[in-house]
Amino acid sequence: MDMDLDSDIDSLETVRDAVFQFVTELLEEGHKPFAVAGVMSNIALSMYKTSLSPEDYNTMMDYISQNRDRINRIDSNQASVH
Repeated sequence: MDMDLDSDIDSLETVRDAVFQFVTELLEEGHKPFAVAGVMSNIALSMYKTSLSPEDYNTMMDYISQNRDRINRIDSNQASVH
């Protein structure tokens, strides 16, 4: 496997784990799942809109919408969500 790809995967997993831990803490503090998910979605979409060209942003939004049935539910016993 390409070293840059390995590094990218490691970075992605590190970020995912940190965000998942933060979200878990927010939920344990009593914040509502819809509030946490809504804020995370808003931040993610804003980051896409800031980082991508308008055409790429629209392509990303279409891709997300077209693949909505591929999203997994979070199992409370899961150590990691992919």
